[in-house]
Parts: sequence; C-alpha cells; structure tokens
Amino acid sequence: MAVTITTRVEEELIKLIDEIARREGMDRSTVLRRFLIKAVKEWMVEKALQDYQQGKITLWQA
Repeated sequence: MAVTITTRVEEELIKLIDEIARREGMDRSTVLRRFLIKAVKEWMVEKALQDYQQGKITLWQA
C-alpha cells in the first residue's frame, strides 16, 4: 500500500527534478519515487559494508 509523504525542498532542486521528469517522460512523483528507492538501496549497501568492515556482521550477513 502506498503512503503519501510530504517534505520541503529547495526550489532549485524541484526545478532539476522537473527537468529530469520532462526529459524522461515521467511525472515528478515517479522521478522522486525512483530516486528514493535508489537512495535507500545505496544506503543499505553502504551500511552493510561499514558494518562488515567494523566486524559487526559477517560477509554472509552483509
């Protein structure tokens, strides 16, 4: 189930997002959703690598 979230961002960032949406033929919400998904996945990988390097988890867990 999708949930609506609200946040404030700088106007310049919205202009960039709108430009990306225009170039990709998507709406703003789709662009933001894809960016959020990508950012969360990247964070999870970085966190797993940090935890592995610090000995908090095994390679298998990472």
